[in-house]
Amino acid sequence: MNKKKIQKKKLSDKVLALIEKSGNLLPDPAMMFFVCLLSVIVLSWIFSNISFLEIDPRTGEALKVINLLTGANITVSELNRALFSPKF
Repeated sequence: MNKKKIQKKKLSDKVLALIEKSGNLLPDPAMMFFVCLLSVIVLSWIFSNISFLEIDPRTGEALKVINLLTGANITVSELNRALFSPKF
């Protein structure tokens, strides 16, 4: 007769297993970055058409959201990507 040893899992093992299981459900970090990037761009487009009542204490002017989809801002972002991209 073989007796199987039944080992109780420690609380730390259960917690680590839960963390691993939830971590495996997450998408690829590059996809998460891309989704966050697109959401910031879309939100900037939406909120750029809304005027806010909050005042910037430095300038005394109302806060304004800058639309990242304008031609000038796309050019600046492409310049930054070209100038500061890693050189292999």
